[in-house]
Amino acid sequence: MKNNRVVLTYKNHLNDTITGTEEINVEVSSYQDTIAILKACGLRAKSDEDSYRETWELNGVEVTIDTWPWIPTYIEIEGPSPEAVASTANQLGYDIKDSVIGSVDEVYKLYYDVSSEYINEQLSEFKFVDAPRELTNKLRQVPLAPAKTRANPHV
Repeated sequence: MKNNRVVLTYKNHLNDTITGTEEINVEVSSYQDTIAILKACGLRAKSDEDSYRETWELNGVEVTIDTWPWIPTYIEIEGPSPEAVASTANQLGYDIKDSVIGSVDEVYKLYYDVSSEYINEQLSEFKFVDAPRELTNKLRQVPLAPAKTRANPHV
């Protein structure tokens, strides 16, 4: 939660392309009440994730500054077409060829020697506290390309 906003997001990863994720967002008035509703519907918590997002718009394309625990802050660019995303990336001084396509687990894999299954199935909390030891033991000495910045697991 940032600026007293709580957003519930549904994501359906259809494929690993720029337009391959269906996303539906809804702002809710209470985190705790939303959790209670989800539990009442029979859902169980799989993970608890903290992230900070600041969203901007440029020429109809959404540019988000995304901060997650234990990895450097990065930008996410989402738009109506791959061409619009590539054009916006170029305007911001980035080359789309250097991008990471997919969900946040792809970014974690740049900095840690882990699989998507490990990120999605074995880690249940992503909080702004010290990283779990089993993750820090897998910190890469040199991030994989296109990562340019070392991760600090103690953020």
